[in-house]
Parts: sequence; structure tokens; C-alpha cells
Amino acid sequence: MIVYIFRYFFGNKNFYYFYKFLYKLALKGLNVGMNKNPNYSGEKYVLEQLKNQVEKDPENLVIFDVGANKGDYSILVNDIFNYTSQIYTFEPSPSVYQILSERTSNIKNINLFNIGFSDKQRTEKLYTSFNSTSLASLYKRNLNHYNIELDNIEVIYLEELDLFCERMLIEKINFLKLDVEGHELQVLKGSERMINESRIEIIQFEFGGCNIDSRTYFQDFFYLLKDKYDIYRILRNGLVKVENYDESLEIFIHTNYLAKLKLY
Repeated sequence: MIVYIFRYFFGNKNFYYFYKFLYKLALKGLNVGMNKNPNYSGEKYVLEQLKNQVEKDPENLVIFDVGANKGDYSILVNDIFNYTSQIYTFEPSPSVYQILSERTSNIKNINLFNIGFSDKQRTEKLYTSFNSTSLASLYKRNLNHYNIELDNIEVIYLEELDLFCERMLIEKINFLKLDVEGHELQVLKGSERMINESRIEIIQFEFGGCNIDSRTYFQDFFYLLKDKYDIYRILRNGLVKVENYDESLEIFIHTNYLAKLKLY
């Protein structure tokens, strides 16, 4: 009925810029494209909720920070859990790894690894910008609309998360955080055994502009995970469950999602 009443205003050129404004405003309300600072993105909220859930036995908590960059997230995890968790921190860029190592050298429960993860073991090119290490990607992203060029190349080592856990005798990951600039789906494919055996309890992953360059879609994540995990959009102060997939979820602007094991 409402659609019928307002049908004159829909698709009307005279209201185009008004609707464009409403659209951008609505995206911010959905926490799409908002500040990456964990205090505002909802990431800190997620960690605090996890701490509340495991407060009785926090010392056995295993957290993977995959795509750690300079270590801000791992340091935040350590601050929240007060040295009680084991944090495995992964950064494949040799140059950024040096900075990461210096920043976390005094934190005893952060375990550093100069590797990345993928669907199979190999060496690969990492495209980076001299101006921002956070944009480093396995994909030669086209960022001309931001006047950014990924014009620096490093060679990095990738392996399967399944094989890493087997080698390190890690039987369970309580929290897996992925921030790998469009390569998240391939990391999950390399985690097939751990996922199928319900050995990863919570997965946090990003979806956004990087997925344009890696040619991956939210649909890929949803159908890969939906049988074993409930999937949520992370908001600043809570979670909203993604009940079903539909095409409106394909928004290529930075958004954080959380997948929680259904038995968890």
C-alpha cells in the first residue's frame, strides 16, 4: 500500500539526488563504510563480548589475527584479555613485519609469523602503496578514483591454515580474524578441515571494495559458511543476523561480518 501511494516519487529524476543522499545515510546506519577504528566499527564490542563468554577459562583462548599489518588489532586483543589469551599474529609483508615485531616485542603472548594464508601453499606477489601499508593486497587493485597506485611489489609466502594448525598442534581456534584485502575467501578455502570439523568457533571477516578486485561476492561467503555458522553483520554496539542471502548484500564498501559456529 505504501509503495502504491508513493509510486510517483520512485524513479523520478527530480528526486534522484535526494534518494542518493538517503542511500548514503542508510549505509552509514547499517555500519557500511564507517570508521575502521575498532572503537567505532564494533570490533572492540565483539572482543568484549567474547571475553564475557569465556571469562571462566580465558587462558586457553586461541586467537588468530590474520593480516595484522602493524599490530593494532593484536595489541587491542592483548589489552582486553590482559595477557590471558594466546594470540597468533600473521603479517606476510617483510617490511611491515619488521614494524610489527618492534611494536609487539614486549608482549609475551603474541606469537608472530611472517606468512600469509591462502587455499594452497605458494609464494606470491604482494602489491603495496608507499603511502599506506593497510592497502597491501595480493590483487593489483585499481584505485585510480582515489589517486592511489599500488606500485610497490614484495614477494611473500602463503600456506594453508589447515597445514599450519596441524604443524603447530593447534586443535581449536576460538576466534579467527581475517583482514587480508580481498583474499578472505581463499583463506577460508585453505581452512576446510578446521571448518568442517568445527574447530573454528568464530570467524570475523571483511567484505568491501577489495572484493571487486578479487572477484568474490558475499554470496560466496554465505553459502560456504551457512551450514555450520550463523552469520551476522557487526554494528557498533551489537550484531544483526543475516537470515537469508539476497543480492542487496552485495555492497562493495567496507563492512565487517561475524560467523559464529552454530554449536558455539
